[in-house]
Parts: sequence; structure tokens; C-alpha cells
Amino acid sequence: MSISKNYNCIKSVLATKGKTQKWLSEELRINVNTVSSWCRNTKQPKYENLYEIALILGVEMGDLLTKIKDLRDISAK
Repeated sequence: MSISKNYNCIKSVLATKGKTQKWLSEELRINVNTVSSWCRNTKQPKYENLYEIALILGVEMGDLLTKIKDLRDISAK
């Protein structure tokens, strides 16, 4: 059984801020499918995109990323 790793927390930060993927895609001027793939962790945003997302949402870049410890916990299962 394959365990998917969530490398970013964009989806949960959007939910906390009460924002949608569509809203973020409009703010970034990119396709909503791209944001959706980031939120599903099927693709990861470039560093520059993470920086811009953090600015738009008013959070630290680190808040958008999963902690290393959490990734290790997932791998151990």
C-alpha cells in the first residue's frame, strides 16, 4: 500500500483563511487546475509561487509546508 505524502499545507491554510482555490488562482493569475494539483499534493509549487502565496495569504512560507517530523511519521506507518 502506497502512502501519499503531503508536502504542503496550502489546502488547510486556504480553509483557515476562508479562501478558495479559485480565489487563489485568480490572485496568482494562474489556472485553477494548477492550484488544485498543489492542494491535492500531486504537484508542488515552485519556490517563487510559495513566496507569492505566503504574501497573498499573510502567512510565513513555512506555514505552507509540512514539517519534516510529520513526513517521517507518515513514512513509519
